[in-house]
Amino acid sequence: MRLSKANRVSYQELTTQSTPPATATWQPMPHHKVMTTVVEEVRNQGLNIDEIKYEIVQVKSSRYPDMFTTMYMESDNGTFRNMLGIRNSHNKRFGAAACSGSSVMVCSNGCFSGDHQISAKHTPNVEINFVSRVQNMIQEVKQSWIYNEHRYNGYKDRELSCRDFNEILGEAVVSNAILPSKARKVYEEYIEPRHDVFNDRNAWSAFNAFTEIHKESPMQPSQAATRGIQLHGVFDRFCKDEIKAQVNQPEELTTLLAL
Repeated sequence: MRLSKANRVSYQELTTQSTPPATATWQPMPHHKVMTTVVEEVRNQGLNIDEIKYEIVQVKSSRYPDMFTTMYMESDNGTFRNMLGIRNSHNKRFGAAACSGSSVMVCSNGCFSGDHQISAKHTPNVEINFVSRVQNMIQEVKQSWIYNEHRYNGYKDRELSCRDFNEILGEAVVSNAILPSKARKVYEEYIEPRHDVFNDRNAWSAFNAFTEIHKESPMQPSQAATRGIQLHGVFDRFCKDEIKAQVNQPEELTTLLAL
């Protein structure tokens, strides 16, 4: 979450934020109701929440701040935490929205992206529409989270030789998953990782070498999303047998890959 001039608040403080008066056609949903809707649906679908970070951002010439939130799920995979991004505006900039995916972007400048996105305009039916869309999104993202767990465990199971890594690096450059000028840095990060947990010579360590260098490279959110998709494609093709072995039922893999 990248926010400028944001203030971290508690849920209790969120409930004290004023909501603008409604009109016949514009009926803003209070920030805390947006969050209550998401939290209740997450729990209804059997997920446990690990952490929620609430931020409010003052909007110029308005007494009503916008809300941006990141919600992290509990996970026992030891590899990554699934997350949701939520935002809501009381200044007609956007409606009540949520997103999720392998890479989530939540910015106060308007950037909001993930593999799954839903939103509801602040019309008289905003609460009904938002609840329905959140329900559908959580059902979809649960399946994608299951696949990601299989995917990353598959990466861990794929041991790499020097030749294997060079092949991955070359394919990543060709597919535009990494700029040619950054390839050397990726190689150095893989050979001498800054985190000891990535000392293993497997595809998971190689994948994290790429993501570490991506973090250092300023880029537009759309570019980051595209490169992330391309990078996953490279590793998914290279580790397809290991990923398949992680899935108990072949039809489950087919369903998840189609998401």
